Amino acid sequence: MEYKYGYTLGKRLLRLRVEMDDGRPCILKTIVVRNILRIIDIMPIFYIVGLLFILVTMDRKRIGDIIAQTVVVREV
Repeated sequence: MEYKYGYTLGKRLLRLRVEMDDGRPCILKTIVVRNILRIIDIMPIFYIVGLLFILVTMDRKRIGDIIAQTVVVREV
């Protein structure tokens, strides 16, 4: 759903969407990279690493968002 619409059901309910850093819609490659790297966020060993990235980056991005060059934005 993120590839086609820019959001998952959960993001839609929270009025969030994923887009490229420059505001363009995501391409399939970026969504795949972003979601594969979600493994880092859920593995207990890497959980702290993922949390540190969120805390120290200005945009509060996960590792997957940094590498895929995506950002989660709030819809208005």
